[in-house]
Amino acid sequence: MGESPILAGQRITAGVLNGLPVTLSTLVTGSVDNSATETIIGTWTIPANDAVAGSGYQFRVIGTADITSVTNTVRLRLRLGSVAGALLMQGSALTVPAGAFTNRWWNMHGYIYTPAAGSSGSLDGSSWWAEALQSSTPDEAISGCTAQSVDTTAAILLCVTADWGNAVSGDIVRTLDGGLNRI
Repeated sequence: MGESPILAGQRITAGVLNGLPVTLSTLVTGSVDNSATETIIGTWTIPANDAVAGSGYQFRVIGTADITSVTNTVRLRLRLGSVAGALLMQGSALTVPAGAFTNRWWNMHGYIYTPAAGSSGSLDGSSWWAEALQSSTPDEAISGCTAQSVDTTAAILLCVTADWGNAVSGDIVRTLDGGLNRI
């Protein structure tokens, strides 16, 4: 399955509908407050046997952060299975300036590819990150990874994680929404 544009006046057929992205998983949201420990703040699940060699997934997650009057850093990641799992993507450690800010937005979206499927399968990918955590002016970054081994015959848990550079009461980063589509 892949994405196919639908043109004005085009007949809607089963083939056209089957070419549209399929939402596999809605993000289970979470947050981390006052902790310098990497913590899961969102998850998606790829069903067992869904990943096929040569196919992939598109993901998007949006979130916000609250920052107290102390300068701090925050880092967002995408991992396989747990906070100790293989690293798929990682943003830079963002220095968040001192100031009492609430609901500063961030988002990431990207692609996860399946070079090989099966019990000795692998996933890799790339992502684009945008944020207004460092200032009210949005900033962007790109992240990629090398292939990570994964058993695609079992369900695959994708974890969005975050950690603060210093544990500061009131510094919160959270996920609000997101989705994982088969492409």
